[in-house]
Amino acid sequence: MNLWSRVPWHKLLLLPPLALGVWGFLRMQDRDTEPQKHGRGEPARLLEVIELRTYDLVPRASGFGTARAAREWRAVAEVSGRVVEIKEGLKQGARVRINEVLVKIDTTKYDLEVARLQAELGRIDAQSAELEARESNYQATLRIENASLTIARAVLERDQGLRDQKAVSQSKVDESERTVLAQEVSIESIRNSLKLLPAERASLAAQRKVHEANLKKAEFDVGRCVILAPFAGDIGEVDVEADQFVQAGAQLLAAYDTSRIEIEGKMPIGRLRSLFMGTRQPVDPAMPIEQFSKLLGFKSVVRLVGWRATKWNAKLVRIREQIEARTRTLGFVVAVSDPNEGTIPGVRPPLVPGMFCEVEMQARPQSGSIVVPRSALHSALNGALNGALNGALNGALNGDFVYLVDKNNRLRRRAVKVLARQGGLARIGAGLRVGERLVVSDPVPAIEGMLVRPITSPSVGQRLEAEATARDPVR
Repeated sequence: MNLWSRVPWHKLLLLPPLALGVWGFLRMQDRDTEPQKHGRGEPARLLEVIELRTYDLVPRASGFGTARAAREWRAVAEVSGRVVEIKEGLKQGARVRINEVLVKIDTTKYDLEVARLQAELGRIDAQSAELEARESNYQATLRIENASLTIARAVLERDQGLRDQKAVSQSKVDESERTVLAQEVSIESIRNSLKLLPAERASLAAQRKVHEANLKKAEFDVGRCVILAPFAGDIGEVDVEADQFVQAGAQLLAAYDTSRIEIEGKMPIGRLRSLFMGTRQPVDPAMPIEQFSKLLGFKSVVRLVGWRATKWNAKLVRIREQIEARTRTLGFVVAVSDPNEGTIPGVRPPLVPGMFCEVEMQARPQSGSIVVPRSALHSALNGALNGALNGALNGALNGDFVYLVDKNNRLRRRAVKVLARQGGLARIGAGLRVGERLVVSDPVPAIEGMLVRPITSPSVGQRLEAEATARDPVR
């Protein structure tokens, strides 16, 4: 092996780069000026903010329910008979007017009963007149018999005097005594007949009352043969046909009063806190619903689901007696007195039974309320996680907090007291002041004291104001 084969040529390949590095270092040492330093400064985080202000907050809560007619009427046959007339076009969905004749049942049987009872009353009247005549005759006969008795007694006294003078026999006296006794018996018989007359008169009066009651019932049955619409509305199910024989108690048809619509909005119990947050006085459970609504300043609005811009003013008519165990909701029943108000075909439909609606209850506005978007409100758990990400548990405090931007455009965290949550906002009781700048965008990672470049968000402020003052529906 020769000498050239022993040289480590692969190591010699490192010499050119090494020489180049030394040459560059020497060139830097020969420069008269030092390298310029380019400082970037502290970076600023871009965040959306709104300026805090007070609103006349309208406490609200909403629930959902199905519209139904305030009154539902089912026509039931109260008498038996053959159907002789049915309103033309009496079908499901037909509109009817109040007191319009819907069905007529044959009245022949009941007309005959009325005639029979009227005849019975005529007979009783005749018997009463006969009784009055008998009483008058008895009185006249009694007067005559009393006069005859007076004469008979005078004759008896005369005969007794003549007997004492031996002028007449004892048999004559006995005959006069029999005449007196017979006259007394006749008078007593007349008196007994007069005593029986009040009982006969009472019996006739009782019979008259019975027949009069039966006559009223028969006349009432005649009236019940005609079925009238109790209100203007829509016809539902129809289960009767012409010439059909119906039994008493059979259902003939149903009708619905569509001039007044009721909706039961079932509201979760948790949402009712905001509705009653302005109440500071006890409420009597037995208080009438009108007085209860006036005390709390309740107003009701009904919106059609899917047409949220379509709404009707409503009135609270009752609150359900208990909380529904399965859904933990309480039903608020409201009534819309004019469901056809503002109807425009294709634009604004009328409120009809079966529509699925949102019921919003509003209480008296709470002036001077500071509210924030719920998205700007952070919980202690989120704060703890953010603090852990930043290397310090700054968010481990209890309760809720928000992020603010101070006058030096530094991010600050502030604990707040939340009075109530309502839709997309929260009412703050303590911790914030009017004029402070609230961060409404997501500051994660949030570092206390970091530099912020705030940008005012008018849209967030406008949405907050609209929801707080009830110009927008509860979200």
